Amino acid sequence: MGQSVSAEQPGAQKPPLFAYAALPSTASIRLVRLNPMSRCDDIISVSMETVDLNSETEYSCLSYTWGPPCTIFTSKEERDTTGPRNTQILINDAAFEIGSNAFDFLKVWQYVKDSGWLWIDAICINQSDPAERNSQVALMSRIFRHAQLVIVWLGPTDDFCVPALELMEEAVKAGMIGHSNLPPVWSSAWFNVYAFLQRSWFSRLWVIQEVIVAQELILLVGTRTISWETIVYAAEELHRRNLTNSIYSATSLEIHTTHDDLKHDVGELVQVDELLLSWGIERQLYSASCDPGSDEKIRGVEFILLLHELRENRRLISVREFGLFTEPLRVDKSALFLLQYMQRADCTDPRDRVYAFIDFLERGSVHLQNPSPLRKELLPDYTLTVPEVYTNMAWHMVLSVQHLDLLSFASGPENGLPGLPSWAPDWRNRESIAARVLRIHNEIAGDLPRASYWRGTSQTYAYSQLLQVEGKLFDIVADISAARKGRRSDSSYILWPAGELAMNTPLVSDQPLVSLSRLEILLKVLTLNSKERCCHKHALSRFYRMWLAECKRAKWEWESKGIERRAELQPILDIYEKGHNSLFQPLGNMVDWKAADIDLDEAPLEALQNGQFFGKMKILSRLQARSQDELPGDIRHLVTQMEAEVNSVMRAHPAAVAIRSAGRFDMQLGIPAEEVVPWSGDYDRLRKLHKRMTVFNTERNRMGNGPRAMRPGDEIWILSGAKVPIILRPTNQGRRKVVGEAYVYGIMQDNTISPLEGETQNIILE
Repeated sequence: MGQSVSAEQPGAQKPPLFAYAALPSTASIRLVRLNPMSRCDDIISVSMETVDLNSETEYSCLSYTWGPPCTIFTSKEERDTTGPRNTQILINDAAFEIGSNAFDFLKVWQYVKDSGWLWIDAICINQSDPAERNSQVALMSRIFRHAQLVIVWLGPTDDFCVPALELMEEAVKAGMIGHSNLPPVWSSAWFNVYAFLQRSWFSRLWVIQEVIVAQELILLVGTRTISWETIVYAAEELHRRNLTNSIYSATSLEIHTTHDDLKHDVGELVQVDELLLSWGIERQLYSASCDPGSDEKIRGVEFILLLHELRENRRLISVREFGLFTEPLRVDKSALFLLQYMQRADCTDPRDRVYAFIDFLERGSVHLQNPSPLRKELLPDYTLTVPEVYTNMAWHMVLSVQHLDLLSFASGPENGLPGLPSWAPDWRNRESIAARVLRIHNEIAGDLPRASYWRGTSQTYAYSQLLQVEGKLFDIVADISAARKGRRSDSSYILWPAGELAMNTPLVSDQPLVSLSRLEILLKVLTLNSKERCCHKHALSRFYRMWLAECKRAKWEWESKGIERRAELQPILDIYEKGHNSLFQPLGNMVDWKAADIDLDEAPLEALQNGQFFGKMKILSRLQARSQDELPGDIRHLVTQMEAEVNSVMRAHPAAVAIRSAGRFDMQLGIPAEEVVPWSGDYDRLRKLHKRMTVFNTERNRMGNGPRAMRPGDEIWILSGAKVPIILRPTNQGRRKVVGEAYVYGIMQDNTISPLEGETQNIILE
């Protein structure tokens, strides 16, 4: 195969360095073509020409990653020696450096297909010229749209690639014939699928527009070609079977759990792990990612499905109108929610979190009615700072739609990006943007009216850091959930701190549906009123079980750590008693008390099982990689025993241990629905919501759920142009900072804001 310029024989004359010539027009692009090789070890050499994008020139585009394509490895050595590096090629007989991933593609492509014209951004754009970079990035969508073929380069093959593709093909076949022979979720066979879907391309931000507009699309890994339809079918089948969570959970154990971690578990597991280490069975996976927020990163399966939905939505609009278009991920494709969703994708330059969506925004703006005349065209400009780009983007969206949905995505008063106003989103931060209340409003209320419309701003404020709005002050935050007050060991608990707050909040007669109990109101607040009939008997019964289980976990954890806190626990236990003052007392016979009552002196399932369960999952996944005939007799006995125990736990409590029935479990375990813990899924959703929101009460004794950054004294406003209440914080200059959106029981009926009395005020957000 071809080699780099630096690999030439000693004494050979060095070629001159390549220099770009200026592009003759704003519609000009450069294309390259691989030159024929006279012998197998010839240098990679390409010819470059400049063409007009409006011409009839046929070419293909490369969709790839600039950095290393693989992120999962089989050894530390492989992981530590894989990194970004540049390699020289020849362009018109002049030396030019490209990244190793693009170089690997050129080596492969010359043998895969007859070389035609190619557009590769790292080669065809003068990256050192900001003006050219700006103009070419603005053309990116047109460049990919006009290409006859878009080649997705996933990188060279590795040990995981072939087994992963074979297993995904088996999953597709299983879906077609209605049953499967797939391995159990703890099997190391799924490591291959995980490693394949963790390739860098499956989380690259720029991929979105490259895939959506492509006329024809193929995937290439090494010399193996995969159709886009094949990878989509495989992703759909993994998603349908709920295998994604199982694969990621089990594989995460292998990557992140160490032998020292298992020392905290039951002794038998530690002894087994020591036996495995002495026998030579070590960790099989090593990750290149050290990102502490990697759990927030988008996963390969959902990324593929999102790309497919967006691609089909653009190509099959007429089909969708007849109801044949499905959306398995249920991702809101509006600009704000798509930007939020894709903040979990990767890009090197944070400004690209805006610039990668310019084409999407331009196409969406075609159907806008009466955008503000103050709105400016959104163009790539890499001379601007990140705060300037994000602020301009915020203004562009507000002036385009004349409403304030943007405030639900606000970065907040302490956004960590100096120069960014609190009301503008920070698209870098994977955890800062919630918009949960707005999302639920859109799902339930649809197009019902918002609290009037934003009346626009004067030219004085446009594209500054100040946003002029009007609205009504409704209430002031009085107290927040006890979990936000710094109590030790309480941060992981959701329900009983909120219950304490509810017990200390008087019911007021002017609230609608005043006949609801505190428990019913709290359930609406905790779930943002997202469930229909959330105060139904069965929902309340599940809710009661969640409370008891969390209380039991708190007691068990404290006592297992030698912390005597029964005195502190007793007031919490009183909430669950059936006495006159309990949170649950008004329910009477509405819940199944006998079935719900739990012995608080018994260790909870998750506290007792999680360490052992996941430790066994890890050990089983290692043993699955070895032939069972090679295992010593004592190891084979332990394997049989652990498989039986894991099957038992999954049969009784699959959701409680975050493992879904999948693969062969569909047919062989036959988990009956009545044996599944009925509240575990609800509790998991509450836990995820609690990462970003917390319960509060107000000076007027309302209860709500709002951003974790809020504090007593913050104000609750109903702003013209906003669909949901917004929490604001007064400043010394008489202005206000945006803290975030909120759900407030008492002013939101069916998740829409009720009309309010009082004077409308003009205020300035900074």
